[in-house]
Amino acid sequence: MKQVKIILIFVLAGFVLSAVAQTINEAGTVFNEAIQLAKDEQNEAAVKIYDKCINICEQLGEEGEDLKMKAQTQITIMCSKMGIDAYKTKKPDEAIAYLNKSYKYAEIIVDKKAMDKATKYLGY
Repeated sequence: MKQVKIILIFVLAGFVLSAVAQTINEAGTVFNEAIQLAKDEQNEAAVKIYDKCINICEQLGEEGEDLKMKAQTQITIMCSKMGIDAYKTKKPDEAIAYLNKSYKYAEIIVDKKAMDKATKYLGY
């Protein structure tokens, strides 16, 4: 009976590790999808997919932290660029939305330079 319990524990542990690995792989696949969208200049879609990657990474906890930070960094950069582009083309509502999102993520990743850049264009 004791051997059956031990075997059952190992089997269950294997399933748990397999599920975590699949989720890490899923997060990586989603991240790569966002990179491709960004390369194809589909920036809004890329930001949404980076957000999806962050959600997956948050479910992983500590294992997803590195990838989560990379996705947050990409959102900061992309939203800053889209916000500045909107500012230059006189689309203030769009500019404010993107720059606020850039600032939010810059604050999360503690990127003072990106925060300063966003506040410069936001005017505060």
